[in-house]
Amino acid sequence: MNTNTNIENTPRVITLTLAIWALSVAAGSVAGVFGKLPLEEVVAIGVFGFGFGLASAYLDEGIRKLIVAAPGGTLATIAIEVNLAIILAALLAAGFSEGAVAPVLRDLLASFAMLFLAPIAGVLHVVIAERLLKPRAARPYPVAKRRGATPAAPGRQLTG
Repeated sequence: MNTNTNIENTPRVITLTLAIWALSVAAGSVAGVFGKLPLEEVVAIGVFGFGFGLASAYLDEGIRKLIVAAPGGTLATIAIEVNLAIILAALLAAGFSEGAVAPVLRDLLASFAMLFLAPIAGVLHVVIAERLLKPRAARPYPVAKRRGATPAAPGRQLTG
């Protein structure tokens, strides 16, 4: 008999992973690592982040259950907020390149948008698109407890 049970708090694990990823991107940017790389390599790192996030979303059972259970409105709201953060970071980075602001801040914003926010947004968009394109399964409606009763009509509850 196998009594080994794996208890995992998936939202906490995802939050911790994203925090470590964000800190790693920030540290690499402040240290000037991404500034030394050609643009193609930085884009490749962003594409890898997107691919890894997508693979995690579809291959990890705990993450998949969390995504399936999440309300569509919540996923859409998060996607919109991430998109707005990308736009804001890109605009600030572009504005800082014109002024006398430290290049470190400009590089931090650009790296954060490209290597952290964009892969997350991509995964969210794929998950939302999948949900929108999947046909809705027939949902069972409540059945009255009396013998011989028929299922309730959609949106109506039988009492008694």
